[in-house]
Amino acid sequence: MEKKTPWSIKGITPEARSAAKSAANAAGLSIGDWLTSLIDSTADTPTAAAITTETQEGESAPARDIDLELLNELTRRVKHTEQRLADGLSKLYKALDSLSSRLNLIDQAQVESTYVSPKEIQQGNN
Repeated sequence: MEKKTPWSIKGITPEARSAAKSAANAAGLSIGDWLTSLIDSTADTPTAAAITTETQEGESAPARDIDLELLNELTRRVKHTEQRLADGLSKLYKALDSLSSRLNLIDQAQVESTYVSPKEIQQGNN
């Protein structure tokens, strides 16, 4: 079973959110499950830029009316959000490591029945 984690995308209009909620409800899915199925169903398809048809003049034209500029902007936003999440998690891991070290010192002191001053705890953390 895959672990589900919270995910937030900034810059989505209220109308787009409402449309996603409506589509998810119509499919009988949560928004997360609906988005996952939508992404999974399109992940193996070629990009809009790669799908072309021939016009009456014999020129290639996009087969879908997709705003590639919007698609690129959304891609940029997702990458930015992923980077912010990675940066935040890195800080969180460092804080948890620091807390773990402090708790280990306190636990060790209790086992040895010795007093550890707050200054020693702080020094042991560095």
